[in-house]
Amino acid sequence: MSDLSITTSSVIADPAASIDYGFMAPGVSVTAGMTVYKDVANNVILPASNTSAVESEVVGIALHAAAGNQPIAYITAGDLTMTTTPALGVASVYVLGNGTGTISPTLDLDNSTGTRYGTVVGIGVATNKLRVGLNASDVQNP
Repeated sequence: MSDLSITTSSVIADPAASIDYGFMAPGVSVTAGMTVYKDVANNVILPASNTSAVESEVVGIALHAAAGNQPIAYITAGDLTMTTTPALGVASVYVLGNGTGTISPTLDLDNSTGTRYGTVVGIGVATNKLRVGLNASDVQNP
């Protein structure tokens, strides 16, 4: 398996979803569908990464593209419609992906050894809908 390829124009939060806002770090950009974390020391949003405990603390999934110093809206909980390749699996768990800001099936994390910090991003509730539920483990997969 590999990271999902997300059609950015298809990323739409359900009206009942929880959404938060922040500002992108200077010189950094994201596209819709990327996982993000908050750099608390500098009070900015950055693409999430599974290579450190801090950067794997996903705070949400970007709802639109944003460049450095621009405002960003991101979903923190609730249903997120998005077209992905491959399609989402119903009742399948999704985690912080291997690439920066990506999402992958949990099997990718299960197959890693001592290289990735595990963060659950959500569960597929339809082939094009992810129920976002963020949970960072703060530990590497053994």
